[in-house]
Amino acid sequence: MIISDLGHLAWHHKPAFVIKQKTIELLVGENMKIISLAVMLLLTTLFLCHTVKAEDKKCILPDPDYRGPETSEPNLKGTIAKIQPGFIEIKPLSQKSHSRSILIRIRINKETGMYTQFGGGVNFTGGDYKGGLRLGETVNIWYVGCDTKKAGSPPLAAYIEAVR
Repeated sequence: MIISDLGHLAWHHKPAFVIKQKTIELLVGENMKIISLAVMLLLTTLFLCHTVKAEDKKCILPDPDYRGPETSEPNLKGTIAKIQPGFIEIKPLSQKSHSRSILIRIRINKETGMYTQFGGGVNFTGGDYKGGLRLGETVNIWYVGCDTKKAGSPPLAAYIEAVR
């Protein structure tokens, strides 16, 4: 009778090392879930911080007499291809000369600042006189808010710098 009881115990109960192994596997599994959750939370936080920081980027337009190191980069660099009342069309400098010309239409209003790179005022006369914008002239353009989305469609220029 004793032998059968021992056989019964040995048959139905697992050795201690098997129980410890299962416990360790359960703990590791739970820890992996916690670690995975922590990593996902960290990545989400970093992404959100980066997004907020990008949205809070300051738009610093150049001064008429000086473009300091803190000045935002122009949104567009190109040459004036067409001048119309309230608009100019720009051929971006980044285009290759053999590629088909793409013109970008830019809105201009009374609040748009227009200066030469050395500070002289530029009138939006549409002509080749009195310091107005000229066809073929190279310009640097900053959009309202230094952002294509904020500037609307077609984008509204906040500042135009004629490179003379």
